[in-house]
Amino acid sequence: MGVGNRSDLVVSEVSGPVSLEHGQNFMATVRVCNQGTESSSSSSYSRPHVELYLSMDTELELPSPGSPYPSPGMPRDQMFIGSVELEQSLAPAQCVTLSVPASAVLPQEAQGDGAYYLAAAVDTKWVEQELREDNNSRMGDLVGVGYRPDLVVSEVSGPSSVANGLAFTATVTVCNQGTVPTAQQVWLEVFLSQDADLSVMNPGEPPHDDQRSVGGIHVDPLDVDQCVTLDVPAWADLPYAAPEPGVFHLGAIVDSNSWLQELREDNNTRATSTLEVTAH
Repeated sequence: MGVGNRSDLVVSEVSGPVSLEHGQNFMATVRVCNQGTESSSSSSYSRPHVELYLSMDTELELPSPGSPYPSPGMPRDQMFIGSVELEQSLAPAQCVTLSVPASAVLPQEAQGDGAYYLAAAVDTKWVEQELREDNNSRMGDLVGVGYRPDLVVSEVSGPSSVANGLAFTATVTVCNQGTVPTAQQVWLEVFLSQDADLSVMNPGEPPHDDQRSVGGIHVDPLDVDQCVTLDVPAWADLPYAAPEPGVFHLGAIVDSNSWLQELREDNNTRATSTLEVTAH
C-alpha cells in the first residue's frame, strides 16, 4: 500500500496483434492509470515514458533507480521494442489509453520463430517520484513472432443432450491466425471432458482419465486469417473417469497429434460448450 502524497503510475492493460513477422512494425495499446494520491508530473522536461518489450518469460526486469540508461547487463531474454511519452498529467484515479508504435525485434537469447510475451512498463527512467516503484510493469499475452501458421479453435458447439453411446455431430470452427498458410492437412479431434481444461497428449502418452476423444476429422490447409467451420461426426462416449452419464464439456483440439510446427503450441484447445449425456 502506498501511503503519502505522490502519484503512483501503473500499466493496467497491454495488448497487440496475435501474430507478427520478424521486424514487423505494429501498434500496441497500453492503458496507464494513476492510482496514487496526487497528480503525476506535467513538466515537459521530465515526462515519464511508456515502453514496450518482448520477453521470453513472465518476468520483466527494469533498471534500478539511479542506474545508467540503458542499464548495463540488462537481461538478454527481453528486448525493448518501442515507446511513447506520457504527455499529459494524470489526476488520481485517472487513466489514459495510448497507442505505442513498436517493431517485432526478438530478445538476444531468442531461438527464432515462436511465442513471446508482450509487456509494457511506465516511467522506467524514474523521472516520476511515486508512492510505489515496484508496480510499473505488466505482462500481456503471448504473441507469435516469425513465419509459421498458428491454428486455433475459435468455436465448438453441439446438441444440448445425447444418449450415452449414440452418435451426434459437433460443429467446430478452426482459424489460422499465423503469418503463413498451413502446408498440410491436420487432425481435429472432438472430446468430452469432465472440466474445461483439455490437455494435448504427447505421443505414446496414455489417455487422460478425465477426457475422451469421441470423434475427429481432417482439416485442409488454411491461408492466413482463413477460418473453416466443420461438422465432426462423434459418439457420446463417457470420459474414462466418469462414473455415470451427466453434463460434460464438449471441446476440440486442432493438430492434436502435434504434426504442425506453429508459432504457438499452447492455444490449440477449446472446451467452452457443454453437452448432457443421458442414460441410454
